[in-house]
Amino acid sequence: MSITQERLKELLHYEPETGVFTWRVYRCAQARAGDRAGTVSKKSGYRFINVDHGMYLAHRLAFFYMSGNWPSKDVDHLKGNRDDNRWLRIRELSRQQNMQNLQKAHRDNRTGLLGVIPYKSRFTAQIRAGGKNRHLGVFDTAEEAHAAYLVAKRDIHPASTI
Repeated sequence: MSITQERLKELLHYEPETGVFTWRVYRCAQARAGDRAGTVSKKSGYRFINVDHGMYLAHRLAFFYMSGNWPSKDVDHLKGNRDDNRWLRIRELSRQQNMQNLQKAHRDNRTGLLGVIPYKSRFTAQIRAGGKNRHLGVFDTAEEAHAAYLVAKRDIHPASTI
């Protein structure tokens, strides 16, 4: 981390209630004073901001801007929206805690539901905790398996917001 909080505040304004960074200074024809800073990656969904030849994630800059400390852990988006950088919607967590706040199934999940796996003509529910997968049962529908997963998630993953 090479930027100071003072330099960050000299170049950018951060609005905690909206999570939006705007330029305080003219940067170039594409980034004038008052313009929203950064671009959203189509691949990851995160907003990146180029400051003094360094590329930074906006949620990490927001944490630094507000706290004065560069985050030593992950900065998590409470509701899973990677471009929602409102101060009340981000928090510093360990990597393990951040992974507990997964909001939706991975793209390759065949059911589209967190914690649900097709099993023969039925569905199993499982959750990962303590580095191990825990089997939660076999269910007739994907929705029943997902409901069991959500109950377990709320109990086992305290950092989760779903």
